[in-house]
This record gives sequence, C-alpha cells and structure tokens, in this order.
Amino acid sequence: GKLRGFAKIVQRACSWAVNSSHLLFSLSFQLPIFFLRSHDYRIYSQDVEFDNEILHLKTRGRVMYQLTLTLCRFVAWNYFADLRMEVLKVTQHSENWSIQARWRITGLPFHVLMLRFYKRDKTELYRTYDAYSTFFLDSQGLIKCHRVSKLMPSQPPLTKVKKLLVASLLGLGLSDQRPSLQLFFTTLAGKLQGLPVGCRNS
Repeated sequence: GKLRGFAKIVQRACSWAVNSSHLLFSLSFQLPIFFLRSHDYRIYSQDVEFDNEILHLKTRGRVMYQLTLTLCRFVAWNYFADLRMEVLKVTQHSENWSIQARWRITGLPFHVLMLRFYKRDKTELYRTYDAYSTFFLDSQGLIKCHRVSKLMPSQPPLTKVKKLLVASLLGLGLSDQRPSLQLFFTTLAGKLQGLPVGCRNS
C-alpha cells in the first residue's frame, strides 16, 4: 500500500543520488579533456539520443553518438591551431533526472592566425564559444540523452579597420563570421540525420 509506494520513492531518490553523483564526477573530469583524450562512452546507454539544437542534428544509438563526437573533435582540431575546453558549471536536477553543464571552448582559428601571423600577442585572436549540455539519466543511471544548446561566439568590439577587414573577408568566405567549420557541421547534420528523436524529460 502506501508504505510500499513510499519505499519505492525513497529507493528511486537514493538511486538518483548515487548515479547522478557518479556521473557528475565523471563528466566534470572528462569534459575539460574532451579534445585531448578519448571519451568514456560506457556512461551512455546503448540507445542514447543526441539532440544538438545548434546544428539541428539528431542521432540515436551509442555508435552514432560516438561517431558524431569523434568527427566533431577531428574537425575542430583541423579548424583551430590551438583549442581548449573548460567547464564553467555542472549542476544536478532531480526534478527531471538530469545533469546540466555549462562549458566554453576557446580556440585560435587557423585562418585568423595566418592573417595575423605578425602579431606577437595573439590573445585577441582567440574566439570563445559558450554552450549548455543537458544529460538526462535513465533508471539504470546511464545517460539516455545529451542535448546541446545556446552556442554563442564571444568576440571583442570591432574597430572601423577591423570591420573593413571583416567585410572584405566575408566576400572571400574567410572570416570567422562565416567559418568553414559551421559549413562542415551543417553538411554533417544532413549526413547523420537519423530517425526523428528528441530528449524527453521523463
């Protein structure tokens, strides 16, 4: 009766606390080194869904998820001369069994480096991108869905000279305002578009 129902609620809460704490620790360790080492895909379910709202890309299955992230990592290292990732915040949310992570990518695009190779201080050449990842857990404590959203480039204000340079580069398709990386991911989204899937909060 009521006692059994209460016991199930307590058991579910304990299960969430243990599993989410384990994944919180794992993600906090793995995300910052995502571009440097192989990712541990054992924390994902076999039918994990990947919902990238930025690229309008959806896949289902751990194999497709691993392939997609591997390609993203490969392309990123071919687009940036220097690249690093940092996790700004990781939080647990028991109301929908999720872990949310805010992260930032900081990189120096190859084409920007080639155009400004004469600069000794290349700090202002770096571009930063902030994004949010939400990882939904299943009853087994594995990640059943990974949703990525709100990728925003952070760039310093452009001077008149820089605006003129950007306008010129736009005509050549070289400016990071219209990067080849985005073009690649758009194509990738079309190639890997799988079944209509979506992350559910339940």
